[in-house]
Amino acid sequence: MRRRYLRVYVLCVAAASLLAACPAEIGDVAEVPTQPADATSGTDAGAGGDILPGGDASAPVPSTPQRKTIHRLNRAEYDNTIRWLFYGLDVGAAEDFPPDDHGAGFDNIADVLALSPLLVELLERAADAIVTEALYQPIAEPAFVNREAEGPDTLQSVGGSSGDFWNLWSNGTVSAVVQLPAAGSYTLSARVACQQAGPDTCVSTLMFDGLDVQAFDVTGTNSDPDVISVQVTASAGSHTIGVSFTNDFYDPANGLDQNLLVDWVRIEGPTDLEVTSNPVREAIIAHCVTSSPGEAACLQEIVESFGKRAWRRPLSTDEVVALVGLGDEVTAAGGDWEAQLGLVLKALILSPHFIFRVELDTPDPSSLEVHPLTDHELATRLAYFLWSSAPDTELLTLADEGQLQDPAVIATQVERMLADPKAMALVDNFAGQWLYIRAVPDKAPDVWYYPDYDDPLQAAQQTELHMFVERYLFEDRDMLYMLVDSETFVNQRLAEHYGLDSSGMNVDFQLVDLSATGRKGLFGKSGLMTVLAHPTRTSPVKRGKWVLEQLMCDAPPDPPPGVEGLLDEADPTGKTLRELMEQHREDPYCASCHNTMDPIGLGLENYDGTGAWRETDNGLPVDASGELPGGLLFADQDEMLDVLLEDPRLPDCIVEKLFIYAMGRDITEVDGAYLTSIADDFAVSGNRFAALATALATSDAFRMRRGETEPTGGP
Repeated sequence: MRRRYLRVYVLCVAAASLLAACPAEIGDVAEVPTQPADATSGTDAGAGGDILPGGDASAPVPSTPQRKTIHRLNRAEYDNTIRWLFYGLDVGAAEDFPPDDHGAGFDNIADVLALSPLLVELLERAADAIVTEALYQPIAEPAFVNREAEGPDTLQSVGGSSGDFWNLWSNGTVSAVVQLPAAGSYTLSARVACQQAGPDTCVSTLMFDGLDVQAFDVTGTNSDPDVISVQVTASAGSHTIGVSFTNDFYDPANGLDQNLLVDWVRIEGPTDLEVTSNPVREAIIAHCVTSSPGEAACLQEIVESFGKRAWRRPLSTDEVVALVGLGDEVTAAGGDWEAQLGLVLKALILSPHFIFRVELDTPDPSSLEVHPLTDHELATRLAYFLWSSAPDTELLTLADEGQLQDPAVIATQVERMLADPKAMALVDNFAGQWLYIRAVPDKAPDVWYYPDYDDPLQAAQQTELHMFVERYLFEDRDMLYMLVDSETFVNQRLAEHYGLDSSGMNVDFQLVDLSATGRKGLFGKSGLMTVLAHPTRTSPVKRGKWVLEQLMCDAPPDPPPGVEGLLDEADPTGKTLRELMEQHREDPYCASCHNTMDPIGLGLENYDGTGAWRETDNGLPVDASGELPGGLLFADQDEMLDVLLEDPRLPDCIVEKLFIYAMGRDITEVDGAYLTSIADDFAVSGNRFAALATALATSDAFRMRRGETEPTGGP
């Protein structure tokens, strides 16, 4: 009851703190608002005109920075944040959370990241596991667990007491359940004596977890017993140790009765113990600068310092008092200082201030006034944009000093953060969703049609995409060149799939030039072509739709109800897929969309359903000609790529995709001016990702927000 009470108390305190601080955000968690025109400057919501990124926050802006629903950490952000907060502790707790919903192509969109009752329960369970692991104290010396044979913690299957011994007067066991502190090698032993009466000496067997380990001949007497022992390997936790008597002899006619006397059974270890420490615990305790563990002052210092890392801002005096006050509840429940610390840490990571990226509208939450984010809110936005994790010490220090309102400081931080290994989250989470890298392991081509496709190939396909895109995010490269770059990374398995000479290769990846193979850029990546295919055949529809959605931000409408597509299976009539698609488009209900998608996807027909190069389809030559929106014809993949590179929608779409990901919301009609300015900076830089990220992070759209409440009678 006490534990249940403390659990409810922590959750209620945490929830109450957020309700008191930001009621508008709580009410808007599931809301997808209508975006009003600028209510402060009188500027039309659709006004154009460039905005200089990082302009004066007090100057009028031609478009209004938008509201943003309170943002729950998604699964990737939660695990990354826990890993950073607890100094490298990696428990992968979010793997058990429900999958995150997607919006606008990404799983970090605030409007769809709801907080279900199931997730609340799993967050509480995760907090328990995280805190237990973080505060674990390794044993400093071997354990010694002794159980007297006739003691209250020992179970005897037969026999009775005989002085200091337990007399097993027939075959039976003496056993006990023990708790072992750590995994390792243990010495299992027993003190036994034999009352010999038959032709053989007594035989006694040491047992571990119900299994016989080793048998011994016992010759000792009750005045000079034997100590028998054996080494066992055990994990930490509950185990059963025991000793048995296995060769009873009884001859009542001659008054002979052989018995085994047991004094005790014990276990010691680990005998191979290496005295270690828990670096996570030590790092947490290190927050006590002027006090020592066990003192009330130490608990308060941890709340103030560690709490700032957890909530990504300094805690108020009232918040510190409330959290430290949880110690009184632990004391009332009979807990010690260690239990107090555990509950405080659990409260910190169960709080809405940890689970959500809280941005407050001050001083009046009902106002629509545009205002800059606080330095700590800005540090948080920046960190989750580039790292999918919390702001580090340098960002928090800059926020403490009020320096993040300076766009030049933000630009410097973007450069630093992109050079940090944590920026790999951009490949995993931004490019992983934008370019479908994440989707590769989810595909399962039919082995009947593609017998050579296997797990090593699938893993190599995803790694190639990851390494290829990584060059364009973190090296000084024109991002548009991703479409035509003939260099890529392959290992032996992928080289075989691409028809390359794989001699001398192994599982390691190396940079190669595929100019001679016809493969180019993203479309030449077999992993992407596999994702954009059916299990038994290619899919010009999927491939064309992907180009329109992901590279041109010009998604076709959903098909009308009742319209049937082609069968997934390969056609048995001998027709090429192009011929089948042309027949499909004869239906006017299909033609409206497919006339746009299909000709693009048909330009990629040289790649089969696993991305292998082919010259024929169903025994007939592949025709890779097609048409892009606007009536731009192409004869093959190369001409299609040339047309795409010249299309202004390509760089604009890259800007839009990163804007959505960075902001955690979809684009609205009033974002046009910001996007134009960011796109201009992107173009001037030669389409470099670092310049794009900097322009976005220093824009007013990123650094500012407006109030949460919609105006009465608004549009």
